[in-house]
Amino acid sequence: MEEPEEEPAVEGWLSKRSRHRGVYRDRWIVLSRSRVIAFRDERCYLQPTETIELLHVTGATLDANALTLSTARRAFVFRAPADAEHGAPGLLEWYRQIQALRSSLGVESSLISRLPEDVLARIFEELPTSAIQAISTTCRQVRRAARGRPDAMPTA
Repeated sequence: MEEPEEEPAVEGWLSKRSRHRGVYRDRWIVLSRSRVIAFRDERCYLQPTETIELLHVTGATLDANALTLSTARRAFVFRAPADAEHGAPGLLEWYRQIQALRSSLGVESSLISRLPEDVLARIFEELPTSAIQAISTTCRQVRRAARGRPDAMPTA
């Protein structure tokens, strides 16, 4: 078995809704510093079935039954498997860890998610990660400046 490229923040079984049929399939999910990765088998880090870059996540929501990660292209829905082991990380722990990691990456979902979906798709497909981080930093700076003087925009 291969080791993950980065030390996982959280890993464990979650059921992920499939893209095409909408059925839930149990997947070994690994949350690293920059992505969520799904695998078919526990602790076998070969051939992921899905990789979600946290910089591409425009929103994360949690309700009683599901954790949803939204990107410009689709929503990824996870829920705890029916036979979850005692002591396994619950959806609330996954949500908290994802939000903390997104924050450490400088993601401002409330600002980014206001862009039209087609614009978001082009940004995330065409720009390198460093550019996306720079955009997020600029959004944070604009937001901070607006809080200080709501009637004035900062100058370049």
